[in-house]
Amino acid sequence: MHGGQVLLFLIGTTAVTTVLPLVRRKPIAWSWVVLQSAFALACVAGYVFEPRMGEWLIGPYAVLGFLPLIALRWMMRELAARRYRSAAAFARLARVLHPFGRRSGWLEVIEASRLASEGKLDEAEAVLQRTSALGAESCRIEILRLRGQWDELMRSIEASAADPLDHAYAPLYVRALGETGQLERLIELYLRADAKWATVDPTSEQVASTRLFTAAFLGCPELVTSIASGVARYAAPVRTFWTATALAAAGELERAGALWDELARDPDQRVRAMADRRRTAPPRRAAEVAGRDVAIAKLTAAATDVGTYTARASATHRPDLSYTLAAALVAVQIYVSYRSGRDPQALDDLGMFCSPAVLRGEWWRVGAAMFLHAGWLHLALNVIALVMLGPFVEQFLGRWRFALIYVLAGVGGFAVLLGIEALGWRDPRPVIGASGSIMGLIGASTAIFVRGTVSARSQVASTRLRRMIAIVATQVVFDVMVPNVSMTCHVVGLVIGFVVAIALR
Repeated sequence: MHGGQVLLFLIGTTAVTTVLPLVRRKPIAWSWVVLQSAFALACVAGYVFEPRMGEWLIGPYAVLGFLPLIALRWMMRELAARRYRSAAAFARLARVLHPFGRRSGWLEVIEASRLASEGKLDEAEAVLQRTSALGAESCRIEILRLRGQWDELMRSIEASAADPLDHAYAPLYVRALGETGQLERLIELYLRADAKWATVDPTSEQVASTRLFTAAFLGCPELVTSIASGVARYAAPVRTFWTATALAAAGELERAGALWDELARDPDQRVRAMADRRRTAPPRRAAEVAGRDVAIAKLTAAATDVGTYTARASATHRPDLSYTLAAALVAVQIYVSYRSGRDPQALDDLGMFCSPAVLRGEWWRVGAAMFLHAGWLHLALNVIALVMLGPFVEQFLGRWRFALIYVLAGVGGFAVLLGIEALGWRDPRPVIGASGSIMGLIGASTAIFVRGTVSARSQVASTRLRRMIAIVATQVVFDVMVPNVSMTCHVVGLVIGFVVAIALR
């Protein structure tokens, strides 16, 4: 199969998976929907009429359809970390790459946030009012947030057409209730929102922020630390501020005061002002609020759920083996490229899997073939998948169990293929690649999420299980469309990874 067809498949599936979340947004980002849909249709046309179109489309798609989204993601991260200059640079880059999004208003929000951090609230308000991108309602809510006018903000949300339980508005509304001391309403809203968000990604920033604010105003500093550690975009002063708020709500004013003293030296004027305001007017004590225990139980379960099924790296349990394997695959490919330039038979000499050779006694090929790839595109697909899937499996199951699944899935695929070709059910042909091992990681991830969904009733596991099923379905379609791919190795690796992960405790 031509490499362009592989690129067409990858671009098309990426475009489709990008369009679907955009269509569910309100308001719909039409410019992104049109752009991604155009690339998806071009991929279909290219696959039917001109396979080499994949090579022509990969560059434009990377620049116009992929890099702008990466720039926006980094912009959000820099904005949350209060690095306004770099956030504005990423916003400008996204605007240049995707000029149809010029009216997004992000540059104005960044500039307003920068001015507010310097205490220039009037200038920040003037910047927001000069842009029509946000809309009058959103602009007013943003101004009230910058000024800390929580009573007015709460009334504005209640008077607007927006649903306060919408996960985009819920963080601000929950915070407004907490800032004004209406903890009974806060608990009621959170419990209703938690039930409504059954189909919302529980690891999204909006959901995490709502839980963070709720835990803080209910006086749970340990929960605040747990939730904040799962949202990498929170800057350290923000985490400190909400930990101090939780301590104050729990009645531990002395410990909270030490943290507010720390924030009083922060270079951000808005952080200093918030700390001073919190010191002079601490949050309402939450010890005897009705429904607090029920809300804390749900918050604790949610924090545990996210921590379990995201398995973020820690200082004591880093996914070093996953990254080491990825580096080894790249190093081997560099050596193969060097050898291939001088010797056309380099892949065969280095261990390409070929059943006649294996049956003649060259059993080492079963393991060596897992490190060889038919070019840089083949390698890139497997390395990207390994880096995306490996860390979670390694951290969830442990390093040695991860290694067991990786090796068994890869070797098992070649072993079954050897048996099929030895029995004459398929003509022997050379096979290489770590795809069987990668499919083992997909199978292991699916097993983990199945167990979490069935036995633990995990919302995070359920959400991620649906994603894994979509990945498996996409892989099956890919294997059917690409005749040069060993579907046997993929299926066997998937099954081995699933069975081993289910069996492990």
